[in-house]
Amino acid sequence: MSDIVVGVDGSESALEALRWAVQDAARRNATVTAIHVYPPKRERSPHLAALSFVTAEATVQRVADDERQWREERSAEARRSAERVLADIVRSAEPPKSVRIHQVVVEDERPVRVLMDRSAKADLLVVGARGRGGFGGLKLGSVSQQLTVHAKCPVVVVPRKDER
Repeated sequence: MSDIVVGVDGSESALEALRWAVQDAARRNATVTAIHVYPPKRERSPHLAALSFVTAEATVQRVADDERQWREERSAEARRSAERVLADIVRSAEPPKSVRIHQVVVEDERPVRVLMDRSAKADLLVVGARGRGGFGGLKLGSVSQQLTVHAKCPVVVVPRKDER
């Protein structure tokens, strides 16, 4: 059985890529691995300023524990949000029951790195032509462009509906 890896960022282009991959998987009896890469949370801590003015060791430890718990909660919240994004887009793709879809969320700043690593064990990598990046006029986004050059397996770039 072959494995088709799909990069999913929540964009319309990613949904089109997932739909294409699901159709191809149904024809080839393949498994689809939908991967959503989300960035680490970058928030200013409410606890660090307090450490500047505290000298008592017990208080420092309590504030440090509060900080650690706060970061863990933010990280878990970001993961749950990423899992919802991925589940929503998989549901929107309306895959047939015959196609198995593995949903994977990964916290990383570079989706290209994650997808390139996954391409080493995949039979096919599928991405949308453009994701959620800032330059809407481009035909091909930076992630798609880099993957077509550096992926370790064949890559399919699915164009947007309005460009077919």
